[in-house]
Amino acid sequence: MPISKEIKEKLAQLFEPELLKKIYNNSTLKTAESDKIIVEIRDQIKFIPLVLEGRIKVEIRDGTGLGAFLHYIKPLELCPISFYYGIQKKDSAIRCYTDSQLTYLAIPLVRAESWFNKYKSWRNYITKLTQQQQDYLITSVSQAFFNDVEYRLHYYLKQHLQFEKSKTIYIKHQEIAFDLNTSRETISRILKKMEHKGNIILGRNRITIC
Repeated sequence: MPISKEIKEKLAQLFEPELLKKIYNNSTLKTAESDKIIVEIRDQIKFIPLVLEGRIKVEIRDGTGLGAFLHYIKPLELCPISFYYGIQKKDSAIRCYTDSQLTYLAIPLVRAESWFNKYKSWRNYITKLTQQQQDYLITSVSQAFFNDVEYRLHYYLKQHLQFEKSKTIYIKHQEIAFDLNTSRETISRILKKMEHKGNIILGRNRITIC
């Protein structure tokens, strides 16, 4: 599957021609279906996925099946957490997996690391993404400590809607519960309350925002 002209133009706005040529020459273009693990917990980081189309979901787990959603990796982004784990020779402490059809460039870690000092655009790109994802994590932690589940659910749906082409979000109640570290029953109860108020319309594995 070739990279679209639109994506190439956007990448050209991020990186200088010499670096962009090296990215294309040294990376592997890959695709993945929904619910496929790209980087697993305790994996040795060998490559960094740069998303072209679709999105990657990043989460942590405690070894007992419990876990929490951290953030998304959106088109034209990669995961700085994986990058820093890799260059420090640490195994991954996060899981990166797809929740939609995904197209990405698998950039070898050794290349990504060497470009960090050599190319200003690559260094600025990594630094900016790190700051953005740190800000999102701080917001998420603040919500978990200072806001109730209903408020967090409203915010979660608002964030999720950014990735949809319509006002309908295709997701299971159990997945939302996992991401917000609460029970499915709690999420279902709040969603029913929101539907009763006319804020949403519930369907089978889908939520439409009114």
